[in-house]
Amino acid sequence: MRRHTFEPGRLVAGVAALAVGAGYALDAAEKWNPPPFVLLPVLAAGLVLAALITAVTHAVRRRTRRAEQARASAPDPSTLGDLPMDWFREGHEALRTAPAAPAAPAGPTDSAGPNDPAGPTAGGRT
Repeated sequence: MRRHTFEPGRLVAGVAALAVGAGYALDAAEKWNPPPFVLLPVLAAGLVLAALITAVTHAVRRRTRRAEQARASAPDPSTLGDLPMDWFREGHEALRTAPAAPAAPAGPTDSAGPNDPAGPTAGGRT
């Protein structure tokens, strides 16, 4: 016999039906005397609970199946070839490995300094 998946909603529905059937059997054997309309709402509550459990189980299995399919269909990064981002990465690598530019001189670039006879107003500064 082929194995099948476990269905928790069917289990709950079966247990609810068995409980109601056992209640009616005990009533028929005069071992238990439940109020007349107690067992049918118990069956309805059991079926509603089974439906909720089935919906949650279905959602979880669908999400798991989609995640497995996404993992299986994801392309191998080594077979993608050149992507537009690769062009930017090559340019960035070229900038990183290029020789450093000479450092700019520190301080003012004109010749007027504090000891210069022209004074601090030389070079058009006020």
